[in-house]
Amino acid sequence: MLRAGFVLVFGLLMLATAAAAERVALIIGNGGYAELPRLINPVHDAEDLSDLLRKAGFEVLTGIDLDRAGMDAKAREFAALAKNAEIVLFYYAGHSVSSGGDDILIPVDAKLATAEDVMSSGIAAGVILKPAMAKRRVTIALLDVARTNPFGPELDKLAKNYGDVFQNRDVMTVHATGPGETAADGVGRNSPFMVSLLKHLTEKGVDLEQAMTKSLRKEVAEATDNRQFPWVRSSLTQKVYLGGQ
Repeated sequence: MLRAGFVLVFGLLMLATAAAAERVALIIGNGGYAELPRLINPVHDAEDLSDLLRKAGFEVLTGIDLDRAGMDAKAREFAALAKNAEIVLFYYAGHSVSSGGDDILIPVDAKLATAEDVMSSGIAAGVILKPAMAKRRVTIALLDVARTNPFGPELDKLAKNYGDVFQNRDVMTVHATGPGETAADGVGRNSPFMVSLLKHLTEKGVDLEQAMTKSLRKEVAEATDNRQFPWVRSSLTQKVYLGGQ
């Protein structure tokens, strides 16, 4: 009888987990760098977005000030959790280097003296997202990063074709700023990008593409005196309402 009861409880737990994993998010905020300039807002941004998405029905994995091993571990956990998800979302704020059509995200323990250091220390956003794209599902990448490459052609050769994963169907990528530009960390609790995300990402009755291409672009540009203009790339084939219709 005890064994049967255990099986029943285990089955109920599995059903609950499957239901909770219909929407899955990985949120990373890296600010406490050892060798690079420290960033104030990524931790706050990650915490606040995690809270927002949980209220919207996401199962959220949150990583704060992760080293390379920690980022790898979170990426593996995210891939496993996303297997049965209908919507997967990835957010990153922190240092990054843009190359090969992708953003190479920098852990807090990285030392970046050469292009080879970037490749060995960092992890590309597409590498984190690729396992979650194994089945056709809505994939959302929100990247609050600078899109610069101080290492130039040397790094571009090493990171060639990194961005291929973003060519998949039903993918929306939202960058806080345009190619070759920097992104403001912000003077308050949140970055300008996050201030607008918190207002519009789960806005009830508003389609995600409309929220990102209209409201978010306009607000971030205004908040930064037109120094920062978010870029949106989308291959979504359906309307997405993260806050419900």
